[in-house]
Amino acid sequence: MNKNTRITRVAVNKDNEVVAYSGRTKIEAYLIHSKATKQEIAEFIKSLEGEIKQDTLTFDLFGELFDDFDDALSEDYGYEDADSEDSEDDEEEKKSMCINADYKAKYAQNNDSCGDELANVLHEVVTVQVPKIGKDGKQRGTKDSCCDKAMEKIAKDNGILDRFHSWGNLNIGHIRMVLRNTLFAMINRGEKVVVGKKVWKENKKLQQEVAERKKKSAKKFADLKKKSAKKDNKVKKNKKSKKAA
Repeated sequence: MNKNTRITRVAVNKDNEVVAYSGRTKIEAYLIHSKATKQEIAEFIKSLEGEIKQDTLTFDLFGELFDDFDDALSEDYGYEDADSEDSEDDEEEKKSMCINADYKAKYAQNNDSCGDELANVLHEVVTVQVPKIGKDGKQRGTKDSCCDKAMEKIAKDNGILDRFHSWGNLNIGHIRMVLRNTLFAMINRGEKVVVGKKVWKENKKLQQEVAERKKKSAKKFADLKKKSAKKDNKVKKNKKSKKAA
């Protein structure tokens, strides 16, 4: 599959998978964490649909955004294991888990991110140390956490404060993921983004390219609607003819 294939629709199926389509063709399906809430899933789908509206959701970006979503859920609810009692049919799943474990190790080396520049800069700016409390209630050193005030400032600096406040019902790790995805989408559209001292400059050429892609997509969609309407009218006429006969 071409990594630049455009995703035109996403949906959650009965198997709790988020499915991506290009036109009527199913491109990919990823299994969602079993403990993910309806609200968390809805917010993720909303972010994907935002990318689709901007015509920036590619096969490659879809996979990357899902990885971020899955890791945020795994941090909150724990990593899911395969059923150890199933053997013959689970060989592929076990192989997949081994690959996933390798990926997680690599992911951990990049400050719990995919290793891209934005995620690393964001980690540096919003990460604070908080007490790590053991099961006995005693402090066992410190651990990384996200500073909500730092994230709020980033949202304000980039003109998305209203959107940031709408994420208030999500946990702190999920908010960081959605913030990163939103900023990443802005960069992909050629918009100026500021995180701490790092600035991604406005890219007029990229903005023009995105605008052109949106026009082409809108025209293609309009043509498909016309074609579909003609087909429906033809079917209706045929039904009327049969009834008249």
